[in-house]
Amino acid sequence: MLSPNFAHAAGAAVPMPRPVEARGLVGLAAWSLLGNAVYIVAQWGMLIILARCFPRDVLGSFAYALAIANPLFTFTNLQLRTLVAADPLPRHGDSQYLGVRGAGLLLACALSVIAWLAAGGVVTAALMGLVIAAKAGESACDLCLGFMQRAERNDMIAMSLILRGAGMTGLCLYLALVAATPLAAAAAMAVANAGVLIVHDLPRSLNLPRYAAGTDSLGRLLRAGLPMGLTLLASSLALSVPRFLLKPQHGLEAVAVFSALAYLPMAGSIAVASIGAPFGARLAALHVAGDAVAFRSLARRLGMLTLGLGALGLLLAVVCGEPLVRLIYGAGYAGHQTVLIVLCLAGAAAMLSSAQGIIMTAARIHGAQLITGVTALAVLILACWWLVPNHGLLGAAVACLLSATAMTALRWPYTRAAVGRA
Repeated sequence: MLSPNFAHAAGAAVPMPRPVEARGLVGLAAWSLLGNAVYIVAQWGMLIILARCFPRDVLGSFAYALAIANPLFTFTNLQLRTLVAADPLPRHGDSQYLGVRGAGLLLACALSVIAWLAAGGVVTAALMGLVIAAKAGESACDLCLGFMQRAERNDMIAMSLILRGAGMTGLCLYLALVAATPLAAAAAMAVANAGVLIVHDLPRSLNLPRYAAGTDSLGRLLRAGLPMGLTLLASSLALSVPRFLLKPQHGLEAVAVFSALAYLPMAGSIAVASIGAPFGARLAALHVAGDAVAFRSLARRLGMLTLGLGALGLLLAVVCGEPLVRLIYGAGYAGHQTVLIVLCLAGAAAMLSSAQGIIMTAARIHGAQLITGVTALAVLILACWWLVPNHGLLGAAVACLLSATAMTALRWPYTRAAVGRA
């Protein structure tokens, strides 16, 4: 006998997508913005703590460890959170999502260890182990947030992000000031993610409506998730490749400076992805319902919001970027305003391509995202190989700009097609 919590059992009627209401969407976006704003600031706070309390190579080592682990966990996640939220019928049962995520976690942990060994142990085993544990906890939380997003419980998502953000920043500050350990940020991330998963995310997810079975097979889920996972792998590698090429040419201190400067535009991209999450769920429902007019209207609103955020970040970099960097990170990270401006230009283009990806995912255009992502990654690798050895940080920033611009241009025809055929 099925649990009463299972809302979609065999033979049950398939629920139709809810109608889109502007007021409800604003509320969902507000919760999403609040939670992600706190989380982004918390992650930024850990970088500031490392920059202020330790030599630059400590921040460089932490950033390099993340550069190794992030792409692998991003790939094996297969963007299941987005697939869950964009699955209102549903096509797949919750057990399929859980099984795929569990297998992905084991694979990501193993691959991260192999990648660390292949890199010659640039960072310590303790640091790499804590980063892997932190990413594993984050991945488990991510699927829980997908179930919350499907139920449009963005208040729960916001609380998860707030608790994790506050926990990791507070613990990082304590470990840096009291224990004086360079492992402060990695340990704080691991403990905060595991704690919130156990105390908040799992219990809340279990109380939401669940789906015992879907209409599609596990193979179809993997075929949908694999191109999206590879697409996000390309996007994640776009953050890691400059660090990989900066380290042998210019050392861990250059990795630290690049990571600190790149966080402002990267935070903007995270904000677009978080604000776009409720947009994506509603766009997917509209696509299923065949409401082309509402789909186009909502897609335009997402595009205008993205352009505004990108322009704001660029304005901040031009007007007060240098004094802000000196104030926040210290004198050791100052003197690179041109690099910051170029990175913010790249960030604006990346934000727009992120919004394009949300629209394409809602319209179930997955394969094209992989093609554009791999192409943009190839542009980045070639540009970094050409520019970084002689131009260092500025070369890495220009390479990021070229790659992000290529991604946006390549996705434009697919976005127009998604809006036109909705």
